Amino acid sequence: ILDGGDWTLWSGATFSTATGPTDDVTGGGSYFYTESSGFSNTTFSMSSECLDISALAAPALRFHYHMYGSSMGTLDVSVNGTSVWTMSGDQGNTWHPTQVDLAAYATSDSIVVVFTGTRGTSFTGDMALDAIEVDEMLGIVVNVGFDGRRGVGVSGNLNGSPVGAVVFVEIVLDVAEDAVDVLVDSGYSEFSLGDCNCAVPV
Repeated sequence: ILDGGDWTLWSGATFSTATGPTDDVTGGGSYFYTESSGFSNTTFSMSSECLDISALAAPALRFHYHMYGSSMGTLDVSVNGTSVWTMSGDQGNTWHPTQVDLAAYATSDSIVVVFTGTRGTSFTGDMALDAIEVDEMLGIVVNVGFDGRRGVGVSGNLNGSPVGAVVFVEIVLDVAEDAVDVLVDSGYSEFSLGDCNCAVPV
């Protein structure tokens, strides 16, 4: 990670109340964050070194973000100058796991990932990043049909996922629905899917 001091490597809670994480993702470690006290609408960037991902069959960028606070700004992720992911506003007091498909860069021997944080209008806008990695894509894709029932069951092969691992599931709907509640049953225990990106064909 290359940073000119815009992002701070930190542990524990940030200085302000009602914003920022109180710890890193795993507990007891460090994370990067932007301090919003005394600043507003300021943009800061943090970039990777040049990465060779040509050996990866299905490359993906994974990270956890924390964007808690009533005056939260915007976090943008770009690869070689092209935006590949963005999020704005208060996302709650929790770490969110995210995976970004880098298939468009699968044969590249030189990519640079840049995280750009734009601070909000007040002190309750501390955003944070943790567990950043580029590796093989994780997860399954399930296609969900809608036949008029109140609930729709889906299933997928989760074999090989280690206990406690974050499993990314992409839900593809063939009709537009206002909301989707997903429950994944691994065959041994059930867990709810906290962050769901639902793609609806048009």
